[in-house]
Amino acid sequence: MIYLYLFAGFLVIVFLFYKWLDFKFYFIFSGTKKGVSTTPEDFKVFYEPIYFKSLDGIDLSGWFIQSQNESEITVIIAHGYGQNKSDMLEETIDFNQCLNLFYIDFRGYGESKGNFTSYGLYESKDIIGAINFLKNFREDFSKKIYIYASSFASVSVSQLNEDENINMVILNKPVIDLKEFIKNTAGKMSLWFVSDFFIKKYLKCKRLDLEFRRFKFPVVFLTDGSDIKLFDLIDSTQKDKIEKDAKGLWKGKLLQRIIS
Repeated sequence: MIYLYLFAGFLVIVFLFYKWLDFKFYFIFSGTKKGVSTTPEDFKVFYEPIYFKSLDGIDLSGWFIQSQNESEITVIIAHGYGQNKSDMLEETIDFNQCLNLFYIDFRGYGESKGNFTSYGLYESKDIIGAINFLKNFREDFSKKIYIYASSFASVSVSQLNEDENINMVILNKPVIDLKEFIKNTAGKMSLWFVSDFFIKKYLKCKRLDLEFRRFKFPVVFLTDGSDIKLFDLIDSTQKDKIEKDAKGLWKGKLLQRIIS
């Protein structure tokens, strides 16, 4: 009888450990950054609030900023993990001198609906929604569409290789190994035991050996020197790298590369 009690106690411990892990992983996949801390108005830039839908029907939020000088190029500004569109303003708002800018909140972030992040896997549908909005309602400003993809946004863009509307992607600290990125994020949240089972459960996918480094369109890789090795792993028909500097001279180089 004592063995039966011991076995029952063991099952209870296993069940409680499972529930604890499940709770921790739920937080990792739902811990998005809601609201915005600033707007383009704080930079004395006029903007238009935009509401659009992802490919799978989720209500998303964005800001459209028309170029100070007429342009047929729109850059979709796609934030990374733990950010939202307001966090991208300081680094990119200067581009509105000669480019149209479309800042978007991914699902679950900022002012968009939802409370779940797939670390870029399903956010590709959000980018498709942004492209569809531009083509349907801002066509004159979006003859060419570039995407400024930060962090996990690179995962989303790399899945859109067949989308002929994308003319270039600018990668800022890209994620090319989704599983490793999620594990690193979990480690920062003091969850050191990372099970593939829970990653698959919340991503709703059967495989984790996915690569997000191939791009059929031109790629500009922004590097601060610490991530230069990633540049060699990026597979693209045409790729360049621009090193970011403290004085912001890299912005002029990037604009010159985009316009040319």
